[in-house]
Amino acid sequence: MRKATRSLRRRATSPPAQGRIRPAPFVIASNPDSGAANVPTNSPIIIQFNKQMDSTTVTSATFGVIDGTTGQFVLGSVSASADMKTFSFIPSTPLPVGRSFTIESGGFSVGAALDLTGNPQQFFEGFFTTAFATNAVPPQVVNTNPENGLTGVSTNTIIQVQFNEPVRVESLGQVQILAGGLPISVTPTLSNADELLSLTPATPLAGNVTYTISITGVQDFAGNTLVGTVAHSFTTGPAIDLNPPR
Repeated sequence: MRKATRSLRRRATSPPAQGRIRPAPFVIASNPDSGAANVPTNSPIIIQFNKQMDSTTVTSATFGVIDGTTGQFVLGSVSASADMKTFSFIPSTPLPVGRSFTIESGGFSVGAALDLTGNPQQFFEGFFTTAFATNAVPPQVVNTNPENGLTGVSTNTIIQVQFNEPVRVESLGQVQILAGGLPISVTPTLSNADELLSLTPATPLAGNVTYTISITGVQDFAGNTLVGTVAHSFTTGPAIDLNPPR
């Protein structure tokens, strides 16, 4: 196993001060949050950058988790979201219980990941402590856009599903948009640390039609599956919305 080497570099988790041109990418959020306690031992470790990254450079060589008891890097794999801003570290086995861990990216112990123009990232470091149990709670749907029962929806609306935790992209195959009970063609995309699912129809929605967002089979990174089927319906109006968002 790799031995972690401690770094005294300053943690860089916020944008540079105004007036200074520093194009280096930086981590804007992590899950678990730095300082979190009682983190389930089978949780994924997720970081989100402020801009798109070269996903080939965000690997276990540039994004790691250090066991505070052994000083060793945790074995695992790194995966990227479709927007190339969010990256998940999945431990090979559940983390040991009741221990402190360090999330490190771009520091002395690991190399720096690069954005799409080749700029190396700023150093990020976060800390958390594991609980004495795994996560057995299934993901839940927080809300949808359009909301359930909404009418007069524009035919070019953005269809989205907000989950309460990160979900696996490979488990989204049973999330559908139905018209008259039949699925329409959509492209799914995850963002916001893999908690927000956007469904883009291949063609604009038809006017004055009731659609149903059918959500089932979705799993979190611990392998827990959404209970049952969540179905939210909305009805389109006669035309698209040409007004820009405010």
